[in-house]
Amino acid sequence: MYVDSLSRTFLVCLATLVLTACGGSGGGGGGTILDPAPAPDEEEQATGSLELSIIFDGGTGNDILAGNERATLQAIANEEGATGELVVRFSTTGGTLVTSSAETSEGIATVEIIGDGSGTPATVTASVTLSDGKELSNEIIVQMAQSETSIALSIIFDEANEDSVLAGNELATLQAIVNDEGSTDELVVQFSTTGGTLVDSSAATNDGIATVGII
Repeated sequence: MYVDSLSRTFLVCLATLVLTACGGSGGGGGGTILDPAPAPDEEEQATGSLELSIIFDGGTGNDILAGNERATLQAIANEEGATGELVVRFSTTGGTLVTSSAETSEGIATVEIIGDGSGTPATVTASVTLSDGKELSNEIIVQMAQSETSIALSIIFDEANEDSVLAGNELATLQAIVNDEGSTDELVVQFSTTGGTLVDSSAATNDGIATVGII
């Protein structure tokens, strides 16, 4: 009887060792499952982020870009684990970019955009290429203001003319004052008449004023 008891004890201990080696019984939590190791030729993909915004001059008072007005496009770009700076490329469907790309400085790249006075929204896109060739992009909408253009026409008679009537072979001056909102360039004004003779049919503005003679 003592031998049978000892045999049963031995069998119980042996069964316990087998269960322990297999990771425990059905409800136990023994053992550790390891994630499969990556393949030797498998490269870890680069990850990063790109944010794009526009900074208007504090004096504009709105978020609409007027004709020839400048604003700053700001891109915040980063690549996780990378220490070098990135080159951000910019493009737009409206307005004019002063430069089309810029390198980040402490993760920030900026370029200027100039309004075109079209009155239509422009889509501005920023993109950057990470170290593994992956490309990130982001875009914003920039509203362009409509430029207003006006022209005022007058005639200047010689001081000797007291009745403001143009006599035969008398010379007077046609004066056009042009206001092209936001423009810094001079304009060419075309003149025409149904009577008399124009000395010139067109003239470039000087400080917004164009003049031709009429006889």
